[in-house]
Amino acid sequence: MKKFKGIYFFIFIICLSFLGCGDKEEVTEKVANIKEKELLEFFNKNVEGSKIIVAKEDDINGDELKDLVVIYNKDNESQMVVVINKSNREYKLSDVHKAPKENQDIQFKNIDDKDPMEFIVSGSKNGAVGYAIFRLEGDKVIDLFGDGMEDCCS
Repeated sequence: MKKFKGIYFFIFIICLSFLGCGDKEEVTEKVANIKEKELLEFFNKNVEGSKIIVAKEDDINGDELKDLVVIYNKDNESQMVVVINKSNREYKLSDVHKAPKENQDIQFKNIDDKDPMEFIVSGSKNGAVGYAIFRLEGDKVIDLFGDGMEDCCS
């Protein structure tokens, strides 16, 4: 019987050691699909002390250049910003918005079938779920509509 308890304890310890590894792999996967690496580099250089949670790219302002929507954690706050691709190797950050604390996701959807493209940010905090629909107008992120974001943002 002592032998079985030792095996269960050993398996328990191994499982605990893997718990800390999951987040790093998930974050890497959520950023690894970015093709325009310069957008990520610009973000990292200009938003120091932040940890990217999720980032997705698409042409959201209709200029045929990929832009990057980033949800990140800085000073224990979840925030969202757009890295705007102005031209070849010229980038700018949009204004910053609060973002969901957990289960963050970004989706692109051309709701009105004209430029600029809208994007949806969703997530939760302590079980409260929320989402918001945004549009980039110039260098500003405009909140078009949302529900529950005040309860799920940090």
